[in-house]
Amino acid sequence: MSDRQNILERIKKFLALSQSSNPAEAAIALSRAQKLMQEHSISIEDVNLSSVTEIELLALPTLRAKHLMGLLGGIISSAFGLDHFFRTQNGKINSIVFIGAKDRVEVASYTFTLLSRQLAVIKKEFAKKERLRLSPITLKKIALFSEEKLLEYAHEFNMPPSAVYTWIKNTIKQQENKEVAKNTEAYVYGYLKAVKEKVQDYALSFNEKKLIADYTAKNYPNLTDMRQRSKKFTKQMLQSYTRGSKDAQAFNIFQGIKGQTTTKLYYEN
Repeated sequence: MSDRQNILERIKKFLALSQSSNPAEAAIALSRAQKLMQEHSISIEDVNLSSVTEIELLALPTLRAKHLMGLLGGIISSAFGLDHFFRTQNGKINSIVFIGAKDRVEVASYTFTLLSRQLAVIKKEFAKKERLRLSPITLKKIALFSEEKLLEYAHEFNMPPSAVYTWIKNTIKQQENKEVAKNTEAYVYGYLKAVKEKVQDYALSFNEKKLIADYTAKNYPNLTDMRQRSKKFTKQMLQSYTRGSKDAQAFNIFQGIKGQTTTKLYYEN
C-alpha cells in the first residue's frame, strides 16, 4: 500500500470515528481527519474515490472478438456491481478494466479468469466436433473435381494439373475453416447469452453508482462507446447458437466462489 493510500485509510478511519455518539470523541476525530487532509492536499472527493479501485485483465486470444468479450464483460460487471471498459488493438479487444469496490473487483477478477478459461475449453471442444462433422463434406467437395475437370482448369489457367488440384483443395479447406470458426463463435455467443439471462444484477445504491461514475470520469475522461457490427447468422450458425444456449443452462457463475463477502461503497459528506 502506498503512503498516500495509508493516509487515505487513516482519514477514513477518523471520519468514521467522527460519527461517534460521544461529542468530544467525534470532534477530535473530525479535527484529525481535517488536519491530515490539509497537510496532504486531500479533498473529500479524493477520500470518497479511494473506496473505488480497478484491475486490468488480458483477454484470452481465443476470446478477443468484440461481441464475445462485450457479453463476458457485461456478465461479470452485472453480477458484481462494477463498471468496465475495454482496451483494443487492431480492431480486437486486448484487455478489460473492471472498476468498483475493492473486494468485489477481486472476486470479479477471479471469476472472469475462471469463466474465460472455461469458455476457451468449450470453444476448442466445439470446434473439434464441428471439424469432424465438416471434414467428410470437404472431402466430398474435393472429390467432385474429376481428372477431366482438372485438366480443363489447368489449360484455362496455364497451370500444372497438380497445382490446380492443390489450389482447389486449399480453397475448399479454407471454406471449411471459416465455417468452423463462424459456427464455433455462434455457439459461444449463444452460451454467453444464456449465462447473461441467468445472472441477477448486483443491487447498487445511487451513491455507489455515482462513486464509480465519478471515478471513471475523473480517471478516464476520453472513453468512447465500442462499436460492434451486427452479425448475420446462417442456418448452421443459428443451430450452433441454439446448442450453446442449451448447453449453458446448467452453468452457475458463482460455483466455486464460497465464503466471499462484499462491501458497499459510501459517500462521506
